Formats: sequence, structure tokens, C-alpha cells
Amino acid sequence: AGNIVRIISAPFFQYEINPKDACTIFGSRFDKGWNHILETLKEYDNDPNINYKDTTLYAFLKYFKIQSISDLVDIDYKSKLPPFTFPWGRANKNLNIDKKNIFNSRFCGPSTDDFIKAEFNDIIKLYNKLKIEGYRPYRYPNSFIIGTWLINRSNDSVFMVLGGNHRMAIFSHLGLKKIKVRTHSMLIRKVNENNINLWPLVKNKKFSIIHSKQIFDIFFRENGKHIKNIIYKIRINA
Repeated sequence: AGNIVRIISAPFFQYEINPKDACTIFGSRFDKGWNHILETLKEYDNDPNINYKDTTLYAFLKYFKIQSISDLVDIDYKSKLPPFTFPWGRANKNLNIDKKNIFNSRFCGPSTDDFIKAEFNDIIKLYNKLKIEGYRPYRYPNSFIIGTWLINRSNDSVFMVLGGNHRMAIFSHLGLKKIKVRTHSMLIRKVNENNINLWPLVKNKKFSIIHSKQIFDIFFRENGKHIKNIIYKIRINA
């Protein structure tokens, strides 16, 4: 029944994209940029016996320490957006920020070694599975890669992946150039820069247009190397 609904609604909510046009919640691209999962898959291909502590995944989940998307903007704002929140709203409408532990998650660090080891093993297990099975979103319920479209004033767009980051990275690494994705009822479907005055946290004056635009621009200006630089600076000062 779910598949029937997805097929019928495909013209309205389903898209086919190139991984280079998709990014993480911190602006890391899945192609033509730097992404910690992609780098880890390359390392694993070169050495299937690699220790998880020697991977980019380990460095990312240990040293990419930010508490807000505002931390990626090179200005010291007194008011910062809560974790997993953007000027246009929460990453997921049902997200309970109070119960979300940003310090032990797949999105940033610092995470425990046990958590990172389990994450590494899960990624490699999924990688080896998808190399055989491929992308079959209709076969497994709710297994489409989902996210939100960001559209700037020049009408350029990027798809922010909010569910399926591992699969998007794996399929990009495997060379897929067209991947079916969907928007979802629990996510904001589109964020248009032309409507910045109507973004909830701008409209209620919690965050300025300047601050909000700087955050929005990250997803068009950066490709993930900004995250790599943050990790490098923290590691050399550790």
C-alpha cells in the first residue's frame, strides 16, 4: 500500500538527482567535494583491514566539534541556532532537540571510540550489501533517501539529505550519477531564499536576515572542505 502511494505521489515529491547536487546538514557534498564517509570508503577499498582509528570517519567523529550550524559562520554571534535547527526550522518537524544527543551522533563529535567503531562496522556492512543489491527504494518500506531542497536567488538548488546519508555516500562512491530521492511530510519540502523574510526564525526576529543568509550560503559556497579544515585545526591544537 505504501508503494502505491509513493508511485502515485512521485510526480510531486520524487526527484532524480546527481550526488554532486546533494549535501549533508553541514554542507558537505556527496561528490565534487569532501565527505567523511566517502573518504572512509576510499580508505577501506585501499586496505580492507584498516583499523577504524586510522579512518577519516574516526577523525570526523572525534574532532568535528560544533554545537550549532551557526558555528560554521565565521562571526561570533551571541545567539546561536540549537543543534539540528536552521533559520527555516528544525531538520525534522518532530525532532525533540532536548532528547537529541549531538555529542554521540553520526553527525558530529566528540563521540566515544565504541560508538565510532560500531558506526564504522555498520557503514562497511551496508557498503558490502549495497554493492550487491543496489538501490531498491520500493522494495524496502520508507527506504527512499529523503531531504529538503534549498533554492537560492539565482535558482540554483541543492538537496540537503536528512535521511539516507550513508546510502547517498555509498552510491556516489560506487559511481551512480542518478539517484531517486524524495521530500517527506516530516520535513520542510523546499526552502527558497527569495522567501527569507518568511522563514520562521527570521519572521519572529530570533535571528537576523544577515545571520540567516550567511548560514544559507554555506550550502552553495562550500563543498565539505570547510569541515576538513575545522578538523585539521582542532587536531593540531589537541
